[in-house]
Amino acid sequence: MKPAFQAEEMMKKIFIPFFAVFLTGCVTTGQNTVKSLAPLNHVTTGMTRDQVEAVMGDEVVVGYDMSGSGGNELKPITEKSLQRTQKIQKNGREYDIAYYLTHIRQPDDRTTDDELTPFIFEDNRLIAKGWYYLDRLLDR
Repeated sequence: MKPAFQAEEMMKKIFIPFFAVFLTGCVTTGQNTVKSLAPLNHVTTGMTRDQVEAVMGDEVVVGYDMSGSGGNELKPITEKSLQRTQKIQKNGREYDIAYYLTHIRQPDDRTTDDELTPFIFEDNRLIAKGWYYLDRLLDR
């Protein structure tokens, strides 16, 4: 009986620190945490709109629903990746703005501008991404 007890104690010594490290990754400090949903670092200026759409995809997983048999089945909750588009004309040039869902700041079933990233296209090529560049384009 003593060897089984030793094995159980050894498992506790290994499992408890591992579990503590695992839980540390799940703890928040009360500040709003931002979960990135999209592979923004794979999108670079000069890409065509089709290339950007291929990288960003049609939908993003924003969470999981524990439904089904006994609550053991995780069903992905998805949202459209491309939330809206806009055309801007400035100084005789036309820009297409695509607003992609890229972050979740508040899991509240609402999508707000701070959860979107604008992608700025001119002549079907990505020239910039982000609010900083859109604000500069709009002189804000």
